[in-house]
Amino acid sequence: MKQSLRLLCLLIVGILVLSLVIPAAAQDAPVASVATGTLNVRSGPGLSYPAIAALPYGFGVNMVARNNAGNWIYIDQPSGLAGWVNVNYLYTTFRTSQLPVFDAAPAFQPAQPQVVNESPFVNVSVWDRPDRRGNVIAFLPPGGSAPLLGRNFDGSWGQILLSDGRVGWVERTTVGATVPIRSIDPVDGSVTAPPPPGGPNSALGNSGVVGTYVVRAGDSLLAIARRYNTTVPALMAANNLSNPDVIFVGQTLTIIR
Repeated sequence: MKQSLRLLCLLIVGILVLSLVIPAAAQDAPVASVATGTLNVRSGPGLSYPAIAALPYGFGVNMVARNNAGNWIYIDQPSGLAGWVNVNYLYTTFRTSQLPVFDAAPAFQPAQPQVVNESPFVNVSVWDRPDRRGNVIAFLPPGGSAPLLGRNFDGSWGQILLSDGRVGWVERTTVGATVPIRSIDPVDGSVTAPPPPGGPNSALGNSGVVGTYVVRAGDSLLAIARRYNTTVPALMAANNLSNPDVIFVGQTLTIIR
């Protein structure tokens, strides 16, 4: 009798523990990561709104709201960056349909990104160009900060505004920043562009590239793949696509075989 009562008590305790753990485990946080090469953050929920920033692959974001159609997500970052991103380029385990609906473009002023000398002892060199072969024109003191204006093509250098009005460059590895330096628009004459298909170490190299194709109304990735005797996965890999059902009219696709 005592043994049966003990087993019953253990069973009740186990049920109570599971009732507490399972709901907690099932509730994912409203966070996501960027699932494409470069994701534009826009001032409103649509392609007609201007891009205010670009986030790199794998960058984590806080999802705050969605538009009524559920295809655009409003993000609000601790750095002060806030805006809209396309849901098709996010990876998340959270059900975005549970986000509150917010269709209006919010009236906000994104905070000016800053670089910060996080060292308590060492001055950071500020150069006249994004190259160590240039000249040092100033120093960012320990704990000092400066507005981040832009970056070079690969994000290894950030352009900053000095307190005396001059513009200089700091190496990304020597400073901290309120947003990733590579998420800022380039200001050295280059443009944000996807990497070559397969990357520099890919066995495919450039030998599989047969040209480009501009998406027209009614096109699908499968139809384009069949037209050029290639595959959907190959097109997705070559064009940094995360969803085979999402392409846009006017989009230029690299065609590989």
